[in-house]
Amino acid sequence: MQNEAHNLAESLEAALPVALRHIPHRIRDVARELDMSAALSGGIARDLIRIQHGQLYPDQLASELRDFDIMVAGPSRGGKGAGVIFAYELARRLPGQLTINEAFHTATLITSDPLRIDITTARRESYSGPGQLPEVDLLDIDLATDLARRDFTCNALAIDLSDNYGLLLDPHGGIGDIVDGLVRVLHPASFSDDPTRLMRAIRYSVRLNYDLEPTTRAMYQAAIDNMVLDHISAERIRYELECIGREDRWIEILAALDVSGLLHSISSGLGGVSGYWELENAQALDIAINNQPELMQQAQFSRWFVRLAWVLLCVPPERLAAVSERVGLDKRPREWLLQAQRIIRLEVRQLDEDLPPSKVCERLEKYARQAIALAMFVLQPASQHQVGARRQLKRWLEEYSLVRSELDGHELLALGLRPGPLVGQIRDTLRYLRLDGIITSVEEERQQAAELITEHATAGNGQPVETDEPEDGDDSDDGDEEPAPETADEPDDSGDEE
Repeated sequence: MQNEAHNLAESLEAALPVALRHIPHRIRDVARELDMSAALSGGIARDLIRIQHGQLYPDQLASELRDFDIMVAGPSRGGKGAGVIFAYELARRLPGQLTINEAFHTATLITSDPLRIDITTARRESYSGPGQLPEVDLLDIDLATDLARRDFTCNALAIDLSDNYGLLLDPHGGIGDIVDGLVRVLHPASFSDDPTRLMRAIRYSVRLNYDLEPTTRAMYQAAIDNMVLDHISAERIRYELECIGREDRWIEILAALDVSGLLHSISSGLGGVSGYWELENAQALDIAINNQPELMQQAQFSRWFVRLAWVLLCVPPERLAAVSERVGLDKRPREWLLQAQRIIRLEVRQLDEDLPPSKVCERLEKYARQAIALAMFVLQPASQHQVGARRQLKRWLEEYSLVRSELDGHELLALGLRPGPLVGQIRDTLRYLRLDGIITSVEEERQQAAELITEHATAGNGQPVETDEPEDGDDSDDGDEEPAPETADEPDDSGDEE
């Protein structure tokens, strides 16, 4: 039921950072001017109730606030949904970057504060079959109808920001479930309609320290037993895993999903993975991620991806390719993951602490840089040798891989080398000698290059060809013909590639 005793206008203003307190009022002004209904939905309404009942500190909400979810109910005009019409007008009051999605009747406004405001048109959703994307109806839908499409009662709350400014909208008893610490679905077909709610149920349960309501728990287990996740695409599973990977208590969520049988339902290769890790292992991974921001940035890794990779590397090696595809990883990240697995299984045992840099490079440089970085992050040493191996991976990323030969392909050609594969091979040799400290200056490198070129001087293999002088007594006579002019090959920059 809707609880009219709850007006959260003062609580909302007190919880918001001072710089953002004007925004709900601007939303109210636009709603009244357009004669539309607007409400703040999502986690803010839930968290304000949690603050009132001692489940959350006010400063936690303010520090974690990144966006507003606004739903708008009203008539469409000119083929545009109410949310889009509302967004255009709000952008006039709150300058920023406005992005419109006409097809879905939604908009996003990034204000200068900065705050992300996601605006949707109130809608009704229906499902033609398990796991199918919903059919959407936008015609004459009010705010209460929109709240009925939400996943759980604790999330089916909203704060009116129009005529009844500050009034809490709670048509499904969400307040009671928040007070009791329960995650409850809105209707019996919820998990069948959208099986990804199974993953969200556990995510919210762990994040909020709530229990699954008993009937919801029974429906959760029945949905898993009925294999409803078979109807969900890999992309949708990946999105839910990405959301989990962004949570502070991500490892607890994944462990709960595993114990409940959900990970096995996604892929049998995932079943039982939580038996391979301890909470301390996950904490060590997060420390590694936090301590290496530059390497994370260079590899263009997101935190959720490294966390997920760590979990997936517990999968039996022969099943990793299939499992990583089922959970929706794109082709390149899948390849990095498979290469990281090979590095850990095959190369780590060879990466002694005192192995010369050149030998480290020879072992690692057949793999993608991102694969080496991933292996470094997820490898958790179980022996002193592995500690040294992890240091070698880190040294390659931060030091060895950055060292280059001072002589480029053109300079090698000027020393008498012809274009060909030996250009790259000699540059690699010079680089290795520099890494190992055998050469320390460009003069030494040039001298070493000359020696290597002479050493490889064999006709027909891209090296200098010695001119054959006529032997004494050679009676061949070229007559008065001019010798054919020699042709010089153009420098081949392809020899510079490593």
